[in-house]
Amino acid sequence: MANKILISLPEKFLEDVDRMAAEEHRSRSELIREALRAYLETRRSKKVGEQSATYMVKKPKAKARQSFPNIEAVKFTGGTSAVIRGTRIKVSHIIGYLQVGETPEVIANEIVPHVTLPQVYEAIHYYFVHQAEIDKEREENTEEASRRLLLEKLGEKKYKEITGG
Repeated sequence: MANKILISLPEKFLEDVDRMAAEEHRSRSELIREALRAYLETRRSKKVGEQSATYMVKKPKAKARQSFPNIEAVKFTGGTSAVIRGTRIKVSHIIGYLQVGETPEVIANEIVPHVTLPQVYEAIHYYFVHQAEIDKEREENTEEASRRLLLEKLGEKKYKEITGG
């Protein structure tokens, strides 16, 4: 279980942290944890008495197949989506809740109470591994995208008849 801590940051610095978190589709906590991990790793790589850190450059490994036992692909009328196994809760919906500021705990306990906190965290992990496809799915499932698709399928005349616009 994670421990909660309280830290104080200058307002401008916190604004920069929040902006970066939003750009990377992460929570503030995730971004700060990652920054602290990187800092600790840099400190560990320093040898005693040295003034600067030594860095090792590793060649990127082939992307290993990740195992996501709580995530499954389900076909919907609009295509296939990653969902939390045994539910119709899409990973893209979990990410949407996070992007509007909800915490994993609130998602699991209040918004979608039949989903467990570990399932929410696995959905977040799945998103980071499959970010491009989930972002594409979220983009395609907007009202604007639906209107464009309808216009394309029906043609301008029929679209105006149906929508009144």
